Amino acid sequence: MRDDAHVSTVSPSPAALSPWWRHAVILTMIGGFTVLIWLSLQVYHDAPPIPAQVVSPGGDTIFTHADILAGQRLFLQYGLMENGSIWGHGAYLGPDFSAAYLHALAIDVGETLATERYN
Repeated sequence: MRDDAHVSTVSPSPAALSPWWRHAVILTMIGGFTVLIWLSLQVYHDAPPIPAQVVSPGGDTIFTHADILAGQRLFLQYGLMENGSIWGHGAYLGPDFSAAYLHALAIDVGETLATERYN
């Protein structure tokens, strides 16, 4: 008959752990934060340019650089950059400009085609 009452599990003591784990963690954190910082800087470097002004074919100014920045500030102020059809709640917090643009584009294309085909 076996006596299992005296069986104990042995757990490794902290001294048995290799001292290199700290170095590995530190190097992983340094490498991870380095990549994160570099990618954050690349976002600003690769950002699309903002034109000084946008003019109509007739030469009238439609909007300026300041107008674009004011619109961006408005969107950031109300957190509207996270809206849109992708998230499924685009019109709850603000207008869904992607849907509005597609609708306006469809109307413009329809009018252009009607003018070309039927004058």
